[in-house]
Amino acid sequence: MRKITVLIVDDEITVLQGLKNLFDWEKNGYAIVGEAMDGISALNLAFEVRPDIVLMDINMPLMSGLDVVSRIRESLPQTVSIMISGYSDAHYMRQAIRHGVFDYILKPISFEDLSETLERARMHILGQTQGETAPPPPEQDKTVIQSLVSYLNSHISEEVSLKVLSDRFHMNPNYISKYFKNETGMNYSAYLLALRINKAKKLLGNSDRPVAEVAQMTGFKDYRFFSRTFKQETGLTPSQYRMSNRMD
Repeated sequence: MRKITVLIVDDEITVLQGLKNLFDWEKNGYAIVGEAMDGISALNLAFEVRPDIVLMDINMPLMSGLDVVSRIRESLPQTVSIMISGYSDAHYMRQAIRHGVFDYILKPISFEDLSETLERARMHILGQTQGETAPPPPEQDKTVIQSLVSYLNSHISEEVSLKVLSDRFHMNPNYISKYFKNETGMNYSAYLLALRINKAKKLLGNSDRPVAEVAQMTGFKDYRFFSRTFKQETGLTPSQYRMSNRMD
């Protein structure tokens, strides 16, 4: 699988070095193809190397980060722009959105924020390049599924419909559904239900949490529906399962 190419831009050398060291780019399927420390250099380099992703500070000398991404968007519409900034002011965020920025990361940049944003950008790029009907290569399937499943596991108590995933990862819901079917052999709703039931089993066997709380923690808003669904899937009520699978 080709690596996702990244251009990183910041006017502070310590920030550039920090970005390169914060994340294992090569191991995770990315390649840094350029660095720049002012807006004009960043724009010229972007036109030269045509990166998949531009990771850039919003405040840059010679040309602002927002002006740079606006010019990039005009000439390289497939390039994803991610802004980094020390300002959480809503005015900056609104400007970034108007300029078509994919996401906005606040300094100091954490590994978690950078990693999650890059993964969402990667899937957005793959969705663009593969199109709606072309079958994705198996190695790309694996990468996308890993990111989606990781998100599901972290948000299992929440509403995680295909639309939620589509909005979160900037991918068409039908495209996501196809990924799940191709990679797991299950449609999305069946996979999500299995994930929730397995999580509920672990909670019932490893804790004394009330069944109603287990239901809430695994994304079932109605206790009765949870109990009925759990029995349909396992052959036991939640209480019966707990009694027979208690881990002392």
